[in-house]
Amino acid sequence: MKLRTLLCAFALVLLTGCGTSAQGIPEGLTWTAQTLQSQEDGEILAAAEGSSFQGAAPLDVTAQVEGDMVTLTDHASGETYTGILFPAWWTDPDAQIYELIFHGDPQGKGVTVLYGITEYSNGNRDATLLLTLAEEKQVLRLTAPLSET
Repeated sequence: MKLRTLLCAFALVLLTGCGTSAQGIPEGLTWTAQTLQSQEDGEILAAAEGSSFQGAAPLDVTAQVEGDMVTLTDHASGETYTGILFPAWWTDPDAQIYELIFHGDPQGKGVTVLYGITEYSNGNRDATLLLTLAEEKQVLRLTAPLSET
């Protein structure tokens, strides 16, 4: 009987995590990709126009976050990808870490999303998303001005 009660309680805890929104990521911001970086050697593979990274391929990607939905748009290719954010099961519930699963890909692509604030030496602050693409061993860094909120 104790085991059945324990299993029910555990299932309830797991289910309450399903469908929760990415409350910590501000909605309505226009996220702009700044860099695509290799996790293996730290090389900047692509960078936004006007960046100081010489020789990096051009990067023209934006993202929108609305509730649990994330839409990435690659303006160079015209392709759009939509996925759902889930709180990462392996972190502290208050952490701003999520897993991103794209539609049509039930296995996911091993994308982990970390949200935070970047503060620069001049005092300016940007909202920052880091999308870790496990398969490709790359990190896509997107920022959005906090003044948009």
